Amino acid sequence: MITAGTNVTVTGAGRPDNPYVIGSEGNATVQTACGLSGTGAAGTPLTVEVDPWTYPCDLGSNAGRVYCDSSGALRSEPRGRMYYTALFDNESNAATLVPDEQTLIVSRLLPLQGDPCRPAIALVNADIDIDFNLPASAGAAYAMGLAGGSDEMAKVWNGGPAQGNRVHVQTAKTGRVNIAAGAIENLDFDIFLQDGSGGARYTRVQWSVRAYVFIL
Repeated sequence: MITAGTNVTVTGAGRPDNPYVIGSEGNATVQTACGLSGTGAAGTPLTVEVDPWTYPCDLGSNAGRVYCDSSGALRSEPRGRMYYTALFDNESNAATLVPDEQTLIVSRLLPLQGDPCRPAIALVNADIDIDFNLPASAGAAYAMGLAGGSDEMAKVWNGGPAQGNRVHVQTAKTGRVNIAAGAIENLDFDIFLQDGSGGARYTRVQWSVRAYVFIL
């Protein structure tokens, strides 16, 4: 505490090499609490208890900052965090003819929630596995759209004399989505069938789309 009727002056920049110094006329004293030491006199200036910087990088350009909120409390920079979100399904159906022309059969949106303070990056992985029944000389293919477009992922063909059932290939695709501060990005995920021939049919569509969102 500082006694009444005392004129107080504060000098210094608040840095370790130039700390704040509280001076006064008379016998003013400063009562310190957690994290502070010193009396405010020239010989024992008021200082903040800190740990030494032990990292090889530069303190001034790499350390976080401290802020004062509207209630007068000290706050650090927003904490870094990450989260995981996903959509998935395993859909069985009666044997359905695979179309020759590219045809959309699954379309989903995966909402990616940004951070109110900082931009985020989402690493997105999608998997597809489709079962085909292929008569002799039949063929089929499927494509994936991740954040737009369509990329053919697998094409199967039965070159033998007998029908092949539940012929399948699991494929994966990885992408990146940038999310602005305070924004929500709706990631498009689509599955297409195409290049059906010889009576090829599909009986099951298994898929998943997963996002790992990093806010640092």
